[in-house]
Amino acid sequence: MMELSLQLVNEGNPNSVSDVGVAGEVGMAAIRGACLNILINLPEVESDDRFVKDMNTKMDALIPKAEKLQKQILKETINKINS
Repeated sequence: MMELSLQLVNEGNPNSVSDVGVAGEVGMAAIRGACLNILINLPEVESDDRFVKDMNTKMDALIPKAEKLQKQILKETINKINS
């Protein structure tokens, strides 16, 4: 969703560009919420250390990528509004 939001900043309806910015913020919140759910449930999977390690590795990669996308969406949205 966040990657699509970034595309829509420049290709979507200019009157809806603020909605695209909101989508980027909501997308980031969804990712953080999902990661929190994973973190709270991982201790229940203590018998599978490999799975737990894999999930932690994926979250460690996902969060910075999503934060970068969110910042880019916000920046481009504001630039589009101000242009």
